[in-house]
Amino acid sequence: MEQRRKLKSDEHASHGDLNKLNKEISREIRKDIRKHRNEKIVNTIEDNKSMKIMRRKLTNGKKEIVKLKDKNDSRKYLQGKVQNQGSEDVPEISVSEIYNALKKMKNNKAPGDGGVVTEAIKMGETVLMTNIQRLFNLCLENQNIPTKWNNSIIILLDKKGDIADLENYRPISLLNHLYKLAKLDFYQPKEQAGFRSEFGPMIICSV
Repeated sequence: MEQRRKLKSDEHASHGDLNKLNKEISREIRKDIRKHRNEKIVNTIEDNKSMKIMRRKLTNGKKEIVKLKDKNDSRKYLQGKVQNQGSEDVPEISVSEIYNALKKMKNNKAPGDGGVVTEAIKMGETVLMTNIQRLFNLCLENQNIPTKWNNSIIILLDKKGDIADLENYRPISLLNHLYKLAKLDFYQPKEQAGFRSEFGPMIICSV
């Protein structure tokens, strides 16, 4: 390696000499790796340990993903394609999806930061819906949400018991109602079973 550094810093050194040295270094590295693996195998055999333990030692417990299937059941072997699996274009949120999500939101809920209540969104839905759709799709496209949506208002609600006793109060966070609308599951895949009415993971397992 020292010789390689000298060659790289030498302006008069030939490109061929550097390539030759690089090949020798690569060859020595492969020899060292092979020697290390052989030593691990021998030690594992001598200690009467399993091949599974040996493989874990040689791979540091990590398994490299070399191929994956895409949605068309086609196998992808190139590293770039494997890394990009699951990053297909997300379909835009449609107005009908927002309408359906808005119907699920309950009225008479205290507003969070911004002061807009669900009833106001429902009353102005014919005028607001296109702009809300544009906002939600921008959030998806930019992978970011408005700063105010990160804020919440914390209030105390009294539980049963003496209202003069602080231990009988519990804090709740009031969220922005537009944020609550946005986080509803607009694009729920048919494969999802958890957190769905009349569905469950065991149903999928038994199919």
